[in-house]
Amino acid sequence: MRTGRVILTLAVLTVLGGGGFLAARLIGNAVGSGGEQPGQVDEKLTQQPGQVDEKLIQQRQATERAQPRFTGELLGIFIAPSEDLWPEQARADQAQLVAGGCVGVPRSLAGALEFPRPLTLPTGYVPKEEQPATACSGKVTGLGWEYTVTGANGIPANVSISRTVARALVYDVAADRVSVRTIGGRDAIFIRPITPDGLAQISYVVFPEPFGETEIQTFNLPEAGVSAVAEAVADASK
Repeated sequence: MRTGRVILTLAVLTVLGGGGFLAARLIGNAVGSGGEQPGQVDEKLTQQPGQVDEKLIQQRQATERAQPRFTGELLGIFIAPSEDLWPEQARADQAQLVAGGCVGVPRSLAGALEFPRPLTLPTGYVPKEEQPATACSGKVTGLGWEYTVTGANGIPANVSISRTVARALVYDVAADRVSVRTIGGRDAIFIRPITPDGLAQISYVVFPEPFGETEIQTFNLPEAGVSAVAEAVADASK
């Protein structure tokens, strides 16, 4: 994978009012969405700054895809590789919610979906242009924020943060990547990158909320960076 391909992949990570789910589906085919334990790849495969070794990335993805997938509920949030595996009630709620169609609405209508405290990410994160909130069937359902920063191997990383009414999510990830952690004094679902460097990998953090969930989705960000962003989001959401 050339650097240009990574940057092109980043271009599709747009937030459509809590569009982390959309972004996950868009880039899943491009870079994979799985995980592998460190040390399971050929360590001779290395990258120069600003470049990505395609063979290394493919090898990591293949190892992760061979692992059992996570399906289950944590902290009141149900996660599965596809909506078909959601509980029947979750599928019914989703169908009812989108039955009346979804549109963009002014962010000023977001109400409880706005952070109660200022959201301040670590130094170096550059915000992208704000997108409208999303409303489905007349109800505001999602609000999003997006940032870029220098990520793994000196290549741009993308951070998508969304607050939505969802309580069931589609993540096709290996079960051993998923854990519950306390971050910034809040319980969260942490889906670590394939390897700690996070190179060309997707990671997620989900905080349960009274209205649904706050989700962080990162691409090409090391695990330490994911944790730092999650700390900032936890502080803003208290």
